Parts: sequence; C-alpha cells; structure tokens
Amino acid sequence: MVVKNTFASFTILIALVLGGFACKDNPPQPPSGIISWNFTIEDIGVKEIWLRLKYPSSPLYQSLSITRNDRSDTIFHLQVNESNFLLPDTIIRDDLSLLPKHQYVYTALAEKNLGRQIITERLVLTVTTMDTTTHNIIWKVDTLGDGNSSTLWDVAILSDTEAYAVGEIYKKDSTGQFNIDPYNFVKWDGKQWFMQSITYVPLGAVYAFSGHDIWVGSSAPYHWDGSSWRAFNVQGIFNGYINKIWGTSSSDLYIVGTNGSIGHYDGQKWQKIESGTVFHFQDIFGAESKSGNLEIYVVGVQEYPPDRALLSVKSGVVTSISTSPIGPLEQLFSIWFIPERHYYVIGDGVYEKTSISDSTWSNGPFDITRFGLTKIRGSGLNDVFIAGAFGECLHWNGNSWKSYKAQTGLTNGSYSGISVVQHLVIAVGGSESKAIIATGRK
Repeated sequence: MVVKNTFASFTILIALVLGGFACKDNPPQPPSGIISWNFTIEDIGVKEIWLRLKYPSSPLYQSLSITRNDRSDTIFHLQVNESNFLLPDTIIRDDLSLLPKHQYVYTALAEKNLGRQIITERLVLTVTTMDTTTHNIIWKVDTLGDGNSSTLWDVAILSDTEAYAVGEIYKKDSTGQFNIDPYNFVKWDGKQWFMQSITYVPLGAVYAFSGHDIWVGSSAPYHWDGSSWRAFNVQGIFNGYINKIWGTSSSDLYIVGTNGSIGHYDGQKWQKIESGTVFHFQDIFGAESKSGNLEIYVVGVQEYPPDRALLSVKSGVVTSISTSPIGPLEQLFSIWFIPERHYYVIGDGVYEKTSISDSTWSNGPFDITRFGLTKIRGSGLNDVFIAGAFGECLHWNGNSWKSYKAQTGLTNGSYSGISVVQHLVIAVGGSESKAIIATGRK
C-alpha cells in the first residue's frame, strides 16, 4: 500500500494493519531498555533518500516519528492506536528539498508505554546524498557504409573498449555497385569499428553478456558462443521481427518484436508468451530490486489507430500497466528504470514516476525536448541518456537535463539505439543513407 503522510512531498511506502490483529498475536516483549527495532539506510539518490525501519508490531509502542536536520523537519509520524499499527519492515522515502552531495541527519524516536512510564527510544543516522554526474561529455560521430539506406538499429556496450552494434550497412564493390548482402554486425575495440556479416538479412537487436555470449535478432535469434553463431528456429513461437532482446542470462532470455510477439528462452527451449495484443513491441527492460523482486516491462505501439501499450511480464504472464494521463495519441518507444526507485517511459515526450503503481506519470510531451525520442538507458539514478530524432541526445545527471544536439545532431535521420556504461555512451542510427555512431566519453 502507498500512503502519503501530511507532509506533502513525502511518499511513504508503508503497510498498516488492524491493531486488534496485532494485539491478538501479543508477541513477547523485550526487557525495558533494550531497543528492539532498527533504523537503517536503504538507498541513496542525488535528491532522495530511502530509510528502512524494522519495527515490532507491539501494543506497547505509542508513537513513531522521523525527523531531519536536528529535528527541524518532520518527515514521518505515526500515532499508534487500536486501528493503526506499523508492520515490521517499512521503507520511507524522503525527497523534500534535498540537495546533491549534502549531509543530512535523521532521528527516529519511538515512545513505549511501560505501565505508567513512557520510555523514548532514539536512533540516529547520518546520510550524504549522491553527487551529480558530469555533463561534460566529448562526442565523436562516425559514419559507416556508402549509402543505400545503411543504418544501425541497436548497440550493446560491454566495457570502455568493447561494444557491438547491428543493422544493415551497404558498401560499394570495385565496380561501384552496392553489395547485395549487408554487413549487419559491427564490433568496436575502443578505437575503431570492424564490420562483418552473420546472415544475409539485416539485424534489428543485440544483447551481450560477454564477448563469447552475444545474442542478435532478425526474424530469428542468433547466438555467439565465442567460436560460432547458432541460429534458432522460432517459427510458431515468435511471429514477427525481433526489435529488442533482454535477459538475466542465456538461460533466461526474452525477445520482443512486431505483431505482439514475445518469446522466452530457458537455455534449452523457446516458449511463446501470449501478449494479448498485435502491437509492435519496441523495447524490453528488466531489473531486480533491492528486495530481490525481478521486474520486466515491455513497451509497444500500434500505428492505426494510434495506440500504445506498457506491459509487465512475470512468470510468463503479461499484464497491462496504466499510462494515464499521457495523451491518447502520444507514442511510447522505450523504458528504463531502477525498481522501486524511478521509472521512465519515452516517445513523444519523457514521462517518469517514482513507483510503477503511482496513478500518474509526470511531465508533458514538450517539457524536456520537442523532438521524438526512441531509446533510453542509464547506469544509475544520476546518469540517464536518451536518444531520438534529428540526433537529439539527452543526459540526466541527477539534477538537470542537458541536450547535446549541437554535437550529435543529424540533418535528416534518427538514433535508434543507445547503450551506457559508467564512462561511455554510444548511440547508433542512420542519416543521409549512412549508418551513424555517436560515441560520448565523460
């Protein structure tokens, strides 16, 4: 349950149970003077701090409060009564006017009633928020191919000196004619890109766990094991073209694409996941929360009539997630998030929320950029990149957005894929019939 307290800017992730239930359980009480609860740091952001309480459901406790800055700001208060008890594990999020790289002192006070005596238990935490990341990024834009609608669709970075991209790149032969089969796979060694062909068709997605464990996709998935490529037959399981790949390992891998197609590979066999739609899925992303819950979401669009879908995938079951109040004609093409911390969806705008269960997404279609956006990825709450039309590249450093279009801009084209590691970002796409690679170094 999400409960907002009377201090307006704080969202309290908290569960309340009936006091009668707690009283009936009547758990054994610790001796007087022994603090039986914990107050710890759960997570730290640039302008947010998550605090964790482990607090016994005891009828002896009368109240609990958390203050900040020498008790000048109260961020949470619970008056315990017959209908109001706190469950033992509670996360409290503080996001009221916090500053980057700033120290805050939190004090938790619990009042315990021991007969006629009120005992106050006190625990103190000192926390420093994260710093912002730098907006100072040096960009280099390269082109590949001689024309004929050469483009790159996706990219995956393994390190500062190893990355892979896929698409279709056409070169002219010695007679000036374009080769029939495209180069569809390129590898970066930190200095230059090397082109090769895996199959005779363009490739639309790439996902890499290591240099000897790489997945790419067209109408079928291919896997590189370090010595050879293996093609998989997914006819009847995946009825579409693969637009994106994501997984926790090569024994837990997802592919998504056109015609509402979702497939899962367990290391032995492929399984079809029914999406219940014919939407063209553009992106899939997943991550595990600090509590150990794996969240996976898929974003899709429908061209006519214009529509969109945001779906959750869990244990092979697909459920729809609300995108309200985003306008009905605004498309969504990509998603990135840190579970239970922050969620972004992008397309005709940048939309965000702090909990997937929140009722609305913040921002409007032109609040951050006027250009259409295609892919979003990040390395942390203070390091998020977005790529899009006409070479738009955006960076969130934890405190502000910055556009690099002056360095990465395209006359007529778009970036289709983006990948991020700590010191490096690469966006790929196409412009003027050539494949485009924008490499940014911090």
